[in-house]
Amino acid sequence: MKYLIWALIVALTVALLPTRSAAAANPNRLVGTRWKLLAFGTENAPNTPIGQQSITLNLGADAIGGSGGCNTYGGSYAVNGETISFKEIFSTLMACEPIAVTQQEQAYFQALGTATRFRFEDGLLIISYGNGEALVFTRLIDLADSQWRLINYSAPSAEIALPDSPAITLTLTAERASGSGGCNSYTAALTYAEDRLSLAQIASTQMACDEPTMNMETIYFEALAKAERYQIVDGQLVLLGDDGQRLTFVRLPTFTESAWQLVAYGAPNNLSAVVETEITLSFAEGRAVGNGGCNQYNAPFEVAGDSLSFGAVVSTRRACLSTALSQQEQAYFRALETVLYYAQAGDELTLYYGNNETLVFKRIGSE
Repeated sequence: MKYLIWALIVALTVALLPTRSAAAANPNRLVGTRWKLLAFGTENAPNTPIGQQSITLNLGADAIGGSGGCNTYGGSYAVNGETISFKEIFSTLMACEPIAVTQQEQAYFQALGTATRFRFEDGLLIISYGNGEALVFTRLIDLADSQWRLINYSAPSAEIALPDSPAITLTLTAERASGSGGCNSYTAALTYAEDRLSLAQIASTQMACDEPTMNMETIYFEALAKAERYQIVDGQLVLLGDDGQRLTFVRLPTFTESAWQLVAYGAPNNLSAVVETEITLSFAEGRAVGNGGCNQYNAPFEVAGDSLSFGAVVSTRRACLSTALSQQEQAYFRALETVLYYAQAGDELTLYYGNNETLVFKRIGSE
C-alpha cells in the first residue's frame, strides 16, 4: 500500500510538470488556468454536475490535473489553434458514494479523452467532445490571493477615461487590500463574503504627483470606500457602489499561475548559471512541483504577502549523469527549503534564501 501511494504521488507530480519546449510551442491562453465544470452533455440539454466535490481542470504547459468529483486525476494535453486533445488520463482509485458520482466521474474522463475543440464564450471555457456534446467550465479565481489592474471607472453621471500609465492596481489577500492609486501606495482593511465586499481604513503614502494623476487617485480612493458588492464578469472583477459606481479590473496573473525555469542561483555577486540541464518550478493543488535537473520533485508551499516558504522536498531517486548535476540538484533542493520571500518583475521571479542568496527564474514560454 505504501508503494502504491508513493507511486501515485510521483505519477501525479510528473503529470503536472510543464516543459519549456511544450510551453514555447503552444503559447495558448489555457496555460496556467484553473476551471470548474458547470455543465456537460448536449449543448441544448446539458447536465449539471452532482456531488459535494467540484469537478476541476488545471492546465499547465502540457499537463493537466484536478478533481473528477471524487478522485484526483492527471494527464497530458495538446493545443493546436482551436483543437485540443487529452491523453494518458489516470486517477487515484478511491471508492465514490453514491454510485452516480462514480458514473459521472468516468463519463467526465471519457469526455476529456474524446475532446476535439475548445472556445471561449462569455468568459466560459467550452470543450467540444463526442457527437455535439460539450464540457462547460467557469474559471476559478481566488480573491484571497489575487492582483488586479483598473481598466474602467464609471458612475451614473460620468465615465472617466483612465490614463495608460501609471497603472492603478489592487492586490487582495484574506484580510487586506493594497496597491497603487497611480501615484501613492495604499492599504486597507478588507472583508468579503459571497458577493459582498467592503474596504475600510484606507491609508496611503503622501507623495505629490501631477494634477490629473492626483485627481484620478482621489476619485479611485473615494470609489473604493463606497464599494459594497463585487462580481466576476468574463474574468474581470467589478466593484459596485450603492450609488451606481463601477470599478472594473482585469486580473494580473500571480507567480503561482506560471511555470518557471531556473537560470541562476547563489550569492548576488557570484551567481552560478544552471549547467547541462533544465530545473523547473510550477505550482498545483497547494504544492510546488518540478524537475531538479535529474529527478521530479514536489513540496508544500505557503504564500503570505511577499513571504514564501517551502516544506520538505520529496523527489524521485534517479541517479544523475554526473557528480556536478547531483550537487547542483541537491543545492537547489536545499535552497528551496530555506526560501524566505520572493519578488517578481515581469517574466523574472527571484526567490531569496540563506544570506541574501537568490534563485533566479524566467517564465517558461516568455521568449
